[in-house]
Amino acid sequence: MDDTIHRMREPGPHGHLLSRVDSGSLVRPAVPMAPAPSALLPEPASSLARAYDPHRNNFGFLRFLLASTVIWSHSYALSGRPSDPVWALSRQIDGGSVAVDGFFVLSGFLVTQSWMQQPSIRPFAIKRLLRLVPALILAMVFGAFVIAPMASPLPLGAYVRSPGPWLHFLGVGLSRYLFIPESFASNPYPHLVNSPLWSLRYEIFCYALLAFLGVVFGPRLGIAAISLFAVSLLVYSSLPAWVSPLSIVSQTPRLVASFAAGMIFFLFKDHLPVTGRWALGAALLIGVTMLIGGVRSIFPWAGGYLIIYYACIRGVRFNDFSRYGDFSYGLYIFACPIQQLAIHYFGPTFPILPLFVVTYLPALALAALSWRFVEAPALRLKNVLAAPRR
Repeated sequence: MDDTIHRMREPGPHGHLLSRVDSGSLVRPAVPMAPAPSALLPEPASSLARAYDPHRNNFGFLRFLLASTVIWSHSYALSGRPSDPVWALSRQIDGGSVAVDGFFVLSGFLVTQSWMQQPSIRPFAIKRLLRLVPALILAMVFGAFVIAPMASPLPLGAYVRSPGPWLHFLGVGLSRYLFIPESFASNPYPHLVNSPLWSLRYEIFCYALLAFLGVVFGPRLGIAAISLFAVSLLVYSSLPAWVSPLSIVSQTPRLVASFAAGMIFFLFKDHLPVTGRWALGAALLIGVTMLIGGVRSIFPWAGGYLIIYYACIRGVRFNDFSRYGDFSYGLYIFACPIQQLAIHYFGPTFPILPLFVVTYLPALALAALSWRFVEAPALRLKNVLAAPRR
């Protein structure tokens, strides 16, 4: 999984054991950008601003695809396989880590749009909380009190009275609490309940950074975003080899760089060319660095460009993909406990495809129910709770 956090062992191919990313982003028309600094730049004939339609785009499809990729990649890592095919090819990054980085690029773009529409801390914080927290609480209850007891030797009463399942609610902030003692003891990742939640702390941190920079720099937010991206990428690329990719020292600049790239794509969308040639160049660069090294350093901008290109490309439209709901977040946060339970019962040698299927189908069903009864109702509250004060 990529630089995960959940393998609390030293790096193997699966560093990421996941992160999600905001799906926040209920999209509305973007407000005009403040003039600095991009007002001095010429607008290309085929700009991102012209390609991006807030109501008809492929963002929902791409989020869903990235969440599915995380589940697929975790099928290898959680069952103790040496690598998924992306790691086997590159020896640098696995599919789950690619997906998490992609989530942060999309989140940076869409959450910056949300800030620019209403650049005030209170409504911004309310919107972000409504998007993340209700489903997150449900997923933690599901993992700690529905799934984990089925893989614990403790009687149910003793399990519920033990501190482990209750401390699990601190797991977003502290990775050690993503593990519940006694549960999944025979799994390749013993006691791990819900690895993808590690990434949410970085997501929240990026939201706070955006709000801080928005308040401090105001119309110069674009300059701040470029500086943030440059510093983060430089720090990440300069880390010595002995720094664990699972550490906060490595994870923070890596994910902030991806989020900042998304910020830049949105803030400079009037001046960013969106063409097949640029997309082809980005794809070739990623392909070459996958083979010769350096893909982690170029992915935030080259991979980010590709992701935004396909999110907005007019020739391929999946704008109706999310007409029944945005299930990407639910997939991301509900799948891991189910995956661990499947490995507990079927064993770590259970073939990858069946493991993926028996995880994916119930996770998708839970994601749909979560959207229908938890996420969508919570998001409707933003019209009341985050409305401008008169």
